[in-house]
Parts: sequence; C-alpha cells; structure tokens
Amino acid sequence: MNKETLRKLYLEKRKLLTPNEYKRRCSVIEQQFLQFLAAHPELKNIHIFLSMESQKEVNTWGIFEHLLLSKEHKVYVPKTRKKPVLSHHLMHSKAELSVNKWGISEPTNNDTFEASTFDLVLVPLLCFDTKGYRVGYGGGFYDKFLSECRPDCFKLGVSLAPPLDNLDYVEPHDIPLNMVLSHLGFDKF
Repeated sequence: MNKETLRKLYLEKRKLLTPNEYKRRCSVIEQQFLQFLAAHPELKNIHIFLSMESQKEVNTWGIFEHLLLSKEHKVYVPKTRKKPVLSHHLMHSKAELSVNKWGISEPTNNDTFEASTFDLVLVPLLCFDTKGYRVGYGGGFYDKFLSECRPDCFKLGVSLAPPLDNLDYVEPHDIPLNMVLSHLGFDKF
C-alpha cells in the first residue's frame, strides 16, 4: 500500500477505537514513557508534540505536564511555520499556549531553540514498520525536523497500533526512528 492509502486507513482505524480503549492505550503509553525517561537520566532536553484528542492522537498532555514540573528536564514544543518548517520553543507553563487554525496547541513565547538542542524527540505517526520507518500526516514537517537533529538524538515514535511488516514506499528523505512505543510496549530498531 502507498503512504496515502495507509494514512486514510490508519486515521479510520483510530476513529473506530472506543473512548475507553483509546484512554486505556494512551494511559499505558504515558506510564511506559515515564518509566523509560526515569531509566535514561541522560535525556534532559525533550521535544514533544502536543496531541489533538479530537484526532485520537496518542495523548501527550500528561507527559507534557510531567515534564513542565520536572527539575531534571526541559520541555520544548513545536510551532508550525511555513511548510515544512517547525520552530521549537522552550516551555515554562501551559499558559504559553494557544490553539492555531488547525486545532493544534502551539507556543506563544519567542524562546526558540535549534533542532540540535534535543536529546529526545517524541514523534507523532499514523503507522510504522519493523524497521522504524513511519507514515505521518504527509506535510513533511517531521521529516525536515528530524533531518536537522543531532545524530545521537533519540527519536521515539508513539503509536496506537502495532507495526506493519514493511512500508513499501520508503523515500531517501525518510528518517528511521530509534524506537516506537505503543500500548503493546516498545519496538526497537
């Protein structure tokens, strides 16, 4: 299947999750992520996307709130610029957020940092394969962003679905993830 077909299929699969199953999967992912983070004290600068629950994305708000309160971590959130560019903002509180025209919460502060700052990037995705390649929403924002990160930056995807055996249309600009966390556990590549 091509990426566009996979996007439609996995967006539809998300919509079919019952509210209870969606919450259960997100809760398991959040707990496992926080355990992972506690086991990796070297990961200090964490870049996180803020999920849209209306789209049934993996809920990252609990992780975001935990990181805001953490004395050991700094948390950064992306802001959409012209396609396919993101800026990356150090967050100090939830009060520094507003909702954009797509319904995405974004920073309002100007405390921006380069992609080379991050030790770990939490990556949104619709589906992924057993080699760590992902299918996102198709805008190219994370492809560009991940290509600008340090080689040692840990790229961790979060997914509500298990991996596919293989993505047929991997392109030269696609950056594989180091690991994906789902409600079933970690897939390491």
